[in-house]
Amino acid sequence: MTHSTNGDSGQSNFSQNGGLTLVPMPGFEGLADSIKSIIESKPRSTKIDIATPIISSRPSGEPFVILQKDHIGGHDCMILTSGPGTREKLVDTMLVLGYLVGRKARRINLISGYLPLSRSDKDEGTTELALLPMIISWLVSASFGELRRIVSCNLHSPQSVMAGRPGFITEISMVRRVLKRALIDVRSLFPDKLVTLLLPDENAQKRFELEIARVKKETGVEFSIICAQKRHLGDKTKIVGLSGDVDHINGSIIISLDDEVSTLGTTVEAISFIREKYVFGEFLAVAVHGVLSGSATEILDDVNSPISKLYLTDTIPLHNRPRVARLIENKRIIVVSWENDLAEVIDHLHWDESIREIR
Repeated sequence: MTHSTNGDSGQSNFSQNGGLTLVPMPGFEGLADSIKSIIESKPRSTKIDIATPIISSRPSGEPFVILQKDHIGGHDCMILTSGPGTREKLVDTMLVLGYLVGRKARRINLISGYLPLSRSDKDEGTTELALLPMIISWLVSASFGELRRIVSCNLHSPQSVMAGRPGFITEISMVRRVLKRALIDVRSLFPDKLVTLLLPDENAQKRFELEIARVKKETGVEFSIICAQKRHLGDKTKIVGLSGDVDHINGSIIISLDDEVSTLGTTVEAISFIREKYVFGEFLAVAVHGVLSGSATEILDDVNSPISKLYLTDTIPLHNRPRVARLIENKRIIVVSWENDLAEVIDHLHWDESIREIR
């Protein structure tokens, strides 16, 4: 069992879930080290083990895993991973889930900064089926039903939680953290400028409403809010208008806010649409997840890029991608780390404490 000492009373506590073990998927070993350091430095000094699986392929191409029972058997195991959910990542995750069961883990939770295939949460007419419910079912099956919970940041849509049983998928939000950083920077750089917050649609306004209000209160930065109005054209959407405080756009600094950015095509389209009708200053983009696929890095790297800066969290690892790392070094991308929030989530989960307060 995990042992900790209560810093206030000197009393010893034991977790009924066993010792806490972090199980980093390939590429997340550094994150595990950071989380261990953060949690062990907290007042109750929860002790943490790290069990790193080795995943590879035999000459035939078939996979194999090396993961001994040390720190697994009888332990509270937290798998650390993220998306996007490529086939390789999904299969590797399922292999490790099976191994944790085979090594007699007492409890298994999956912590994924970005929920795999979270954009595939609804059927697309006659062409595609929603994959997310299938993926969640496979993960549960791979763990022989032992996977207790999946924790992830800012799901693409609220219905994603319905892909699993009640309470199985828990959402953590990093919107407040990253938006707050952007607003503080804008107010410091442009103290006399108006600020306009651009949301992708009215659904996003409802989804982010409480966090936007909280950020406004915490920073003291006043800003107007506008929403893009979109029309579906086949399998694509097109911006056809704006709603909200449109009279405040001229002369303002615009900050777009979304749960994720992929190719940045939608963001560039929004900028072009607004420029046709208004004159504004800098345009900054803010998102939780940096998928950054397709031409995203080229857009940001262009000296004439319409996006001055992009603010992201590292729920999807960023520094291990050379082109993205260069943009971070050049301060075109500003990264707000989620490590402290992640450590808090894991610590609360291990001790069976509610994570609602940090959601």
